[in-house]
Amino acid sequence: MSDTIIVVVEQTESKLNRVSWETITAGQAIAAATGWTLEAAVAGSGVASVAAEVASKKVAKVYAIESPKLAAYTPDAFAAALKQFLTAKQPRLVLMPHTYQVRDFIPKLVTAMGRTAISDCIGFKHEGGKLLFTRQMFQGKLSADVSFTGDGTCFATFQNGAFRGDQAETGASAAPVETVNVEIADNAIRNRPQPAFKEAKQAVDLTQAEVIVSVGRGIPPEQIDRIFDPFFTSKASGEGTGLGLSIAYGIVTTHGGTISVKSEIGKGSTFTIRLPLMPARQEARA
Repeated sequence: MSDTIIVVVEQTESKLNRVSWETITAGQAIAAATGWTLEAAVAGSGVASVAAEVASKKVAKVYAIESPKLAAYTPDAFAAALKQFLTAKQPRLVLMPHTYQVRDFIPKLVTAMGRTAISDCIGFKHEGGKLLFTRQMFQGKLSADVSFTGDGTCFATFQNGAFRGDQAETGASAAPVETVNVEIADNAIRNRPQPAFKEAKQAVDLTQAEVIVSVGRGIPPEQIDRIFDPFFTSKASGEGTGLGLSIAYGIVTTHGGTISVKSEIGKGSTFTIRLPLMPARQEARA
């Protein structure tokens, strides 16, 4: 096993997912702390341009993992391709962004390789020659440092926002790019996800709506008079701050407006905000 870190970046239709830069930043920081070599990899079909983009950063090498069966994302194909590649390279550590796609295929990948993954990390420590990954537990109430035991390739994913993508260091020159062709059996792909969700090209202008309706369960009558009080919440302890409506009330009243509520259990609530119109500005006359 080589003292190598491989960051597996994510792409869709040959476009790099920008959160991958955050994982590159994390990899650079771990490489600086451990002295290990940092490399990167991207899987897909026709991903040379993405590999070249990643090669502009401070990494020793970039691998373009290619197969026609990787043109459209499937967890089976991506897990099979990465298993072939990582089994051959035997890196010490594999890092990925904690995206929906990674969460979809990484359980299949690490199980096939007989390994485990520390997911959703928010940081790391390198103490006494040991690498620790920090992750939140119990809905963020506790942060724990977790480490791997035993030999073999280790996997970790970093939470979006744990590192800054704009702090990924640029290399003095472009890193070399190596194309790795993988063979994926026809029967390896057992399921195919539905087309990825795409946001509508035309935005909805909420300013044109007189009433915005959201489904809810309604507010009990005994709580209506308290919902705008700071720190009042009907949620269990530790699950809410009770500041949302209080802040909204403050913003509205600061602008000379009012906010009121009508609620019915089982049907939901309607909040009405009224703001004074801004008087027309009069142009100064000479």
